[in-house]
Amino acid sequence: MRLYWYWPFLRSEDIGLAEAVADDRLDRLVVHTLDRPGVPTASGNPRVTLRNDLPEISPARPGTPRWVLDRTRVYRTRRRLRAAEIAGHPDLTHIWFLNRFTDAVDLPRLARTGRVVVHVHDVRPHNRRLPDVVGDRLLRRMYTSGAHLTVHHEGLREMLATGFDIDPARVDVVPHPVRSPVSPPPSPTERGGDRVLVFGTLRHNKGIDVLLRAIDGSDPAVRWEVMGRGEPGLEAAVRRAAEANPSLSATIGPIDEKAKAEAFDRCDLVVLPYTAFESQSGVLHDAYAHHVPVVVTDVGALGSTVHDDGTGEVIAPGDPEALRDIVAKLLTDAGRRDAMAGAAREIAATRSPARVAERLHEVYGRLLG
Repeated sequence: MRLYWYWPFLRSEDIGLAEAVADDRLDRLVVHTLDRPGVPTASGNPRVTLRNDLPEISPARPGTPRWVLDRTRVYRTRRRLRAAEIAGHPDLTHIWFLNRFTDAVDLPRLARTGRVVVHVHDVRPHNRRLPDVVGDRLLRRMYTSGAHLTVHHEGLREMLATGFDIDPARVDVVPHPVRSPVSPPPSPTERGGDRVLVFGTLRHNKGIDVLLRAIDGSDPAVRWEVMGRGEPGLEAAVRRAAEANPSLSATIGPIDEKAKAEAFDRCDLVVLPYTAFESQSGVLHDAYAHHVPVVVTDVGALGSTVHDDGTGEVIAPGDPEALRDIVAKLLTDAGRRDAMAGAAREIAATRSPARVAERLHEVYGRLLG
């Protein structure tokens, strides 16, 4: 069997899943991804071919003529390169990231082959950019194209059913994989007991303003760390807060794998204070990989995942006082943190790339007959 994965925003953490899927049941797996620094370019599995020729969008202020022209050029080139791969007739194509501006046109045609799976990462995108009526029309066209769908959580399948009238039988839940870190994570007793990490892309829906208000009134003994990059206004706000508050450190910019692993290994809690979200979180599963308890808001799949897994606490979005209070309580309760860390360790084992690969093979085998 030959598989083609279209995965523009592949992270090094994702390679393990590709390598686990490409076992002796496969002849070849082509993973199509971006040509940019930090994206994996090689695999240790000879059945996996990484094709790094998808163009990256150049930085430009959203809405400017340069921004529009560059996106148009990049989207056209990505469509052409993907079409060339699919023209090679793989047994099955799995599109891991959708683009509503192009896939609303392309997917109905591709789905007629009966050999296309589409992963819905965000039921609705974080950055809408379009009026809701127009955006939902494009999303509905993609989701009803006839392609089989995968999601990372049952709650997202329910969102597709209630928001877009998608038959749940057309949607398979494939858990988000948890990749084991290179070095075993420290135990809870080996950590400092006072560090809180916020990691990832800084976006308007991530609750960064709520986070900064929570930090502003927190116990000075709590050490907060924000790592990542994103919207310029949020980057500037985090930098200003770190300059004014010695309890907050900010690392703004690209974070390499070594620095990321060290940050997760030295923290006692990971906080995801999202205010709006219709997705599952990769950062949540990074925390699981390092056996770190979490505090999340009840949006998207976050709240139900953490509640069911027993790996942390769930609070309402947009409440800095609640965030500040629950962080303080957990940092003073080593027993609760130990129990949550143990649950994260168990979940990490059940969602290893090998386990998730088996689930994907079930889906692929059923679709191919």
